[in-house]
Amino acid sequence: MAEAFANDPETIFRFVADDVLYEPYSGLLRGDAGTFFSRAGNSVDQASLLSTLLDLSLIHISEPT
Repeated sequence: MAEAFANDPETIFRFVADDVLYEPYSGLLRGDAGTFFSRAGNSVDQASLLSTLLDLSLIHISEPT
């Protein structure tokens, strides 16, 4: 999946922010693949998808110190 975004963190972020519709519901429901293919999810599913796409593109977010 991440290869489709040329491993660019800005492109990956914009995809999740702009192309994945927000749907209000509780908890993790669809998971990464379900959110990606349905292009919809709550904030937990969207964050999980974003994290997975960044990990797959070998972009790692460092923890604040």
